[in-house]
Amino acid sequence: MRYTRGAMLRAPQLAALLAIFAPACAAPEPTTPLSVWAVQLEVQAAAAKPAPAEPAPAARCAPVEPLDVLFIGNSYVIQSDTPGLLATMANDAGVDFNVERLATGGKNFEYHLARRQTKAKLEERSWDVVVLQSHSLDPLRNPDGFAAAGTKLVELVRASSAQPWLFETWARREGHNLYGYMNATVGRSPAVMQARVTERYEALGEATGVPVAKVGTAWLQLVQTHPEIRPHLKDGAHPAEAGAYLSAAVVFTHLTERDPRGVLQPHGAVDAEAAKILQQIAADVVQPPCAW
Repeated sequence: MRYTRGAMLRAPQLAALLAIFAPACAAPEPTTPLSVWAVQLEVQAAAAKPAPAEPAPAARCAPVEPLDVLFIGNSYVIQSDTPGLLATMANDAGVDFNVERLATGGKNFEYHLARRQTKAKLEERSWDVVVLQSHSLDPLRNPDGFAAAGTKLVELVRASSAQPWLFETWARREGHNLYGYMNATVGRSPAVMQARVTERYEALGEATGVPVAKVGTAWLQLVQTHPEIRPHLKDGAHPAEAGAYLSAAVVFTHLTERDPRGVLQPHGAVDAEAAKILQQIAADVVQPPCAW
């Protein structure tokens, strides 16, 4: 009998085929569940990764050199004596600052630029730093005059070989009547007024290449985060002792480029708890690169 292609195979042929395919048809070897493989892979990947680096400590920079510092401004640095507090803070930190002021209440950059005593004071000694502070409303109601006089005052300071700094002033206290009758100029809140003042100081700083001490920015952070500490006097404008302390701490942190926390002491009406808060705000705003 002749078999077609689909006919049954002879016994020897069948045995050969079974030998080939039997392993494939056998029961599978036990395997590791996928979930276990996933865990093992995660562990292996984690082991291959380097351990996260420790946060870099603040750099220890060169020692702070003695500085002769002059403030040129008005009652915002006279009231509660911000320059005097800066000198006291330098003493706290064991650094040598000689700090003086040339200030007249209610005056602005134009006044100090035109005043003969300004040039005479700049020539009185070899100042290292001159901090320039204008009337708190000058950048808003007289922006062109503020910029023009500020630029010339910077040039005058540089001609004396000193480094000029701009002292950014702060907004009036919440609820001050200025936010009513002058709202078109200053806005209706401390946050808006501060933003406008900051913008003008930063523009002047950028145009002249002069650093800005972020005093007003620090005041705004204080009133927004710690309303129990009042930086203003009852007039809602001038600095109480806490305000002057914060102003001086910001300038101190800028000039030393060092963290003020735990270095500065409480002074006057500023107790230890308040001093800690004010130092923290100064550090937050300035972001000093160095440790003591």
